[in-house]
Parts: sequence; C-alpha cells; structure tokens
Amino acid sequence: MPIHHPLRTTVAAASLLILFMGCATMGNRLEPPRIGLSSIRVLDIRGLETTFEVDLRIINRSGRSLTVEGIDCELALDGRQLAEGVAHPQIEIAAYADTIVPVKVYSSMFDMIGIARRLIQRAQKPIRGEKLAYALSGHLQVANTGLFGKIAFDSEGEIDLEGLSSPAR
Repeated sequence: MPIHHPLRTTVAAASLLILFMGCATMGNRLEPPRIGLSSIRVLDIRGLETTFEVDLRIINRSGRSLTVEGIDCELALDGRQLAEGVAHPQIEIAAYADTIVPVKVYSSMFDMIGIARRLIQRAQKPIRGEKLAYALSGHLQVANTGLFGKIAFDSEGEIDLEGLSSPAR
C-alpha cells in the first residue's frame, strides 16, 4: 500500500492549479494601449518655468478594461527635450475604448531657450501650415495587469504651430 506524502500532494495540486490558470488566461492577453498626443496648451509662464497641459489619448486595444493609476511623460520638440510631468488620473478605460487624459508638464527656461528661438524665427517668417515634430515617451501605470503594471510608451508626430494657444488668463 503506497504512502502519500503531504508535500508531494501539495506540490502536485499547486502545479495543476498553475497550469490551469495559465491556460485559462492565454486567450485574454493584455494588448499594450496606444498613447498619443491629442493637444497641447500653454497654461502659465512664470519666472524660469513654463507650464503646459498636454492631452494624451489612450486607446485600450485589449479585451479587458484598464485601470490607469498614473502617467509620467516627457515631451520633445524638434529633437530637443521640452517638458516633463506626471498625472494621477485614477480612471478606468473600458475594453476596446479610448479616453483623453490631461497631464500638466513643466519646462524650465533652459529647456525652452532653443525651442523659443526656433519658434520666434518661424513667427517672423510664418509659413502657413508649418508643423513642428514632437516625440512623446513615458510610462503608464495600470492596476489590473498582473505583474507588469508599468507599460512604456513612445509616440511621434507633428504639431500644427497655428494650433498652439496663448497662455491662460
């Protein structure tokens, strides 16, 4: 008559449970969301710092909802670091849906000098429809993705210079 060892039984049961859980979640893999720049506005110019608000469009390409707990991002214009910021939106994005999340980003005057010079030169000789290349990068902190709750993102595009608004009053 065989003797059952409690340790062997526990290990076997745990192994089967992990195997079944792995098979059950294989079809429900989380697709990384797409994140892009929707708009940018100058909020305030004060002393040695400029505050912008960037609207990020987050597209959930997954079959399950995402709970966004935090965002950190950096914005570069024409290849030069411009601003960085964070947000704590605490929002849920339904499966196969999208939303706009505003993020305040801050730029020091030192980061702005090169960009401002180029913008002034362009303002003196405006070219209708002129665009400025941007690069957006950062991380999205999500709550319900298991062990990998921090998702890196990168996005590039162009900003229409006529679309930049003046500072809020």
